Amino acid sequence: MGKRHIYLGLLATLMLAACGNNDEAITTESEQEGGTINIAYGANPQTLDPHLTTNQATRDVSRQIYEQLLVLNEDYEVVPSLAEDYEVSDDGLTYTFQLREGVLFHNGEEMVASDVVASMQKWLDHSTQGQANLQNASFEEVDPYTVTLTIDEPSILVPNILADTAPFPGIMPKEVADAAGADG
Repeated sequence: MGKRHIYLGLLATLMLAACGNNDEAITTESEQEGGTINIAYGANPQTLDPHLTTNQATRDVSRQIYEQLLVLNEDYEVVPSLAEDYEVSDDGLTYTFQLREGVLFHNGEEMVASDVVASMQKWLDHSTQGQANLQNASFEEVDPYTVTLTIDEPSILVPNILADTAPFPGIMPKEVADAAGADG
């Protein structure tokens, strides 16, 4: 028998094995809760605080932990994420974000405007992106699900800055943002 026949036989065996019924294993695994998942990554993140660095390892890992008000979709258009929607005032100086309701943090607490304001203020204070592009900007709570951003001069770049990925303005619980030190 030639090598070609051996390879075809091996391929046919693998294909038949792949078609086998393994529903029990899938059902058992999907019913498990808790535990540990280990994922290999080729670098150690300097920090898990997305506000502090443009480091790719930090960005890749922390994007699995934190979300933003705005993000870029597959066509690189700015779209709401933790914000349900947003509006820009006629003079271009005020952005009003309507927050999604019912979003829970890892601690089980619901995300509200005070969390967003604390997170965004921390981002403005510590990130190179916030410092370079939104000097003198301020975030304020209007009500539990509404936040405003006020800027000094109109800029069409503001939504893109808020949707940027490094250092990205991840939203975290207010107590976490308030307690974070200079190194995250």
